[in-house]
Parts: sequence; structure tokens; C-alpha cells
Amino acid sequence: MSKHEPVPPPKERSVLGRNSSYKDYTKSWVSGRKPWRCSAHHILPVSCFKLHNIKCSPASKKYYVRRCLWVSKYNVNGGTKFAGLQKPIGENNMVRLPTKSGYTKTYPTPRRPKYKNPHPENECMHSGSWSEHFLYNKEVQQWLNDNVWKKLQENKAKHQGKGKSILADLQKGEKHFRDELVKRGKRNDGTKACWKDKNKARRSLPFSMASTIGPYKTRNPV
Repeated sequence: MSKHEPVPPPKERSVLGRNSSYKDYTKSWVSGRKPWRCSAHHILPVSCFKLHNIKCSPASKKYYVRRCLWVSKYNVNGGTKFAGLQKPIGENNMVRLPTKSGYTKTYPTPRRPKYKNPHPENECMHSGSWSEHFLYNKEVQQWLNDNVWKKLQENKAKHQGKGKSILADLQKGEKHFRDELVKRGKRNDGTKACWKDKNKARRSLPFSMASTIGPYKTRNPV
């Protein structure tokens, strides 16, 4: 059980915002155009750590949650800061996912009946209406609320200005959703079967990052 500790100065706090080097800590990353059009995805999205997206009861508890995040030495980008405490590349918070163009430019079309090599297969789509990125973000926010934020117990008098490390809990979230993305890309017979059969029910399912396809279109990926 981690102990409460004072919040460190800003330069010594967890990295909770995207920086310019996050792609360098994404497994198999070459560029946004190789081996196909792709993006580096934050498994626990940056938006989940914004104060307005931390949902607690009472609402004032979110400030305590933020202090716990600050002291956790967590790096949402898997970067060099606190590198010794982060999971290695391939197990950290970053994963490469194909974009919509990654599929449309390599999968068969009426004008191009064959697959273009190389091409993605059974990987969730990071952009486009089928990706359901917005629903995925909401799902991660709910998971963090149910599995991390709710379990934090604050003594307002004793823990004023302090927080405790929740690094292990965040890393459990990374693994959970990394595994989920792998499983989701294989749903409904996978991306090739769903791309080929335009009459297949729930055809967009293996392309969706979300647990289920919904009525919403994805918003800007984060």
C-alpha cells in the first residue's frame, strides 16, 4: 500500500499531457505513412486526465485524484521522464493503430480488386466514423472511475496537499485496454471478412475501438 506524500513541484510531477516524443515510444513506429497510414494512440487517452473528465462523488474529490496522479510518476507518453518506472515499449501506454486511410488505401475497392501490400489486418481503426474513438474515450473514463478513482480514500484534514501513487493501477488500465483492442480487432470474423461482405451484420465491429458500435461518429482522436 503506497503512502501519502506531498505534491512535488510542477517539474517533478507525472506527465499527463501529450508531448512531441510520444511516437518514439510506440512499438513498430516508423512514420504516419509506413507501413500504412497510421497513428500513435494513447491507450489511456490524454483527455481522461483532464480535470473536467475526472468524475467523482462528491465532485470535489477530483482534486484529490489529481494530486494522486501528480505524485504517481506516471508518463502518459511512455517517455524518458520516469522511464525506469514505466512499462517497456510494447507494454506501455502507446500503440500503433491504422487510420481510416490505412484501410481504404490498402484494402480492395471496385477499382482495385486486390489487397495492397503491406496492409493492416484485425486492428482497430484510429480515425473515421467506424473507429468510435469518442465512445472508447468514454469507456476508459468510466473504467478509471470504477477501478481507480472510486477506490481512493481521502482524509481531507490528514491528506491536505498530499496524494498517493496509483501508478500500478494506471498500468493495469494500460494492459486491460491494450488487450481489449487486440480482441476487438478480431471480432465478427475480423476486418477482411467485414470489409468484403457489405451485407454483413455489424460490419464495422472489428474496426471499432469501442466495446460496442454506437450511434455516434468519432470526434478528433486524442
